[in-house]
Amino acid sequence: MEQFYDLSNKFHTLSYFIGKIDYVPAEAIEAYLNDGVDILGFQDNVNFAQVLLTKRIAFSYEEEVRLLFCRPSTNEIDLAAVKNSWDDSDFFFVNIDPNALFDEVEIDPWIKGDKYLNLCEEIKAAGYEGSITRSELYDKPFFNVKINSR
Repeated sequence: MEQFYDLSNKFHTLSYFIGKIDYVPAEAIEAYLNDGVDILGFQDNVNFAQVLLTKRIAFSYEEEVRLLFCRPSTNEIDLAAVKNSWDDSDFFFVNIDPNALFDEVEIDPWIKGDKYLNLCEEIKAAGYEGSITRSELYDKPFFNVKINSR
């Protein structure tokens, strides 16, 4: 978080969030949306961050933690003075030491073959030296079946 959170951004309390995902039943998400979303409650970004930290319970195996950044909508910030500046694109880049941040990297199970190997090389080229695997969540299991005859 110390490489992400930036006190030199005078809107830091409205811009940087970290949180563990709250996994809830799909019915709870549906009820929240059906009750009507009060966007006025999003003015301090905290309630908005809480919404972005919610997923269906089916994904609880991920044990996900998210870093959220909300770009201030003002020109009153000296971007040369902040640690990780931003622009008008949809991307916010953070300079990190990947070996200090990640214990292991597990690639999406849908990425296979050369695409997987290329991604592994990109991760290593970024300086990561730890374990890189591909999730086998959707791989077809193979079983040895013993058939008994009467």
